Amino acid sequence: MPEGQECIQSRRDALVFKTLFEQALDAVLIADDDRRYVEANPAACDLMEMSRDAIIGGRIEEFFEVLEHQKVPEAWRAFQREGMQTGIVRARRADGSFRYAWFQAKANFLPGLHLSILRDVTEQRANEDARAVAHQELREANRELERSNEELSYFAYTVAHHLGPPLRTVASFSQLLRGARLAPEGLDHLSRMDEAIAGMRTFLEDLLTFAQVGRSGQTWRMVDAEAVVHFAVANLRGLVEESRALISHDRLPLLYADERQIAQLFQNLIENALKYRAGRPPRIHIGAAESGEEWTISVTDNGLGIPLDRQGVIFEKFKRLHGGEIRGTGLGLALCKRIVENYGGRIWVESAPGQGSTFRFTLPSAPALHGGRERAEALNSTERET
Repeated sequence: MPEGQECIQSRRDALVFKTLFEQALDAVLIADDDRRYVEANPAACDLMEMSRDAIIGGRIEEFFEVLEHQKVPEAWRAFQREGMQTGIVRARRADGSFRYAWFQAKANFLPGLHLSILRDVTEQRANEDARAVAHQELREANRELERSNEELSYFAYTVAHHLGPPLRTVASFSQLLRGARLAPEGLDHLSRMDEAIAGMRTFLEDLLTFAQVGRSGQTWRMVDAEAVVHFAVANLRGLVEESRALISHDRLPLLYADERQIAQLFQNLIENALKYRAGRPPRIHIGAAESGEEWTISVTDNGLGIPLDRQGVIFEKFKRLHGGEIRGTGLGLALCKRIVENYGGRIWVESAPGQGSTFRFTLPSAPALHGGRERAEALNSTERET
């Protein structure tokens, strides 16, 4: 290229660079080998809230702090060796305030001159810090909740465990008194006492079961939900026959869980449907549908139904919808919720007064089920052999 054309091209390149330099939305700074700024664009002046004259001639460390626990001279030497550098710096403004900036720097983009491009990330960093603080607070709250739940479970376990023997003693004395000559009024008092003892025994059993969910000692294995439902119905045979209930179910899945807990879950939901019937024989159907990596299992009845504003309350401990009208401890559905949440699932109800209820809960699909029911049954067989 002729010398004149080279000169023209050089002037064009310089003009293009100057235009880009002046119009750039990001801050652009140029420093010499002595770490002194020789040029700053308008965006850099805006970032630092300083005039160009206030920046030119100043050293990098007068305006910026490196966040990676390095002094600027140390970072500068590393920059000179590596030729490129990126990171986050804190920019000091004239009024003493700070802005955070992401930067990318190139050493010797021209001989003896070093280019830095900076972008203000103060707001993004503030949002990230807020999220980090919120996340830390959430972790601490979860740890405190876990500790509180563990203490509550231990307390409930202790109470249930230690009140059992005195209750059995009272029941024994009640039986002894029945052998004595008592007036009808005395026998009536004994009957009332026996009912109270039975209610307290049921409450303690429920409390003990509630406290044990999630504690050590769980036995995880492949559980046939159909067999568990049959077992639960057998346990409730007296109530089933008394109410003339009809109970049906779809093909139910194999679950990888603690068998006793799953049996308790189904038994509580079925018993709930039997107890809260609407003056006609209960019709209860249990269904299951797989979606992704979880099963949604439903227990539908034709019972009394539940008002919308009470559907969340019924899963709380000791909260009962019908008070003393129907015998219960107020722990049945709370225990269901605790069991389901122990497996990372959720439970809810869809209902309306007089139209029955459908309780739904989710449980994770067993890993073995990805190979089919036969493979899961084979896994169970292997577990039994070992």
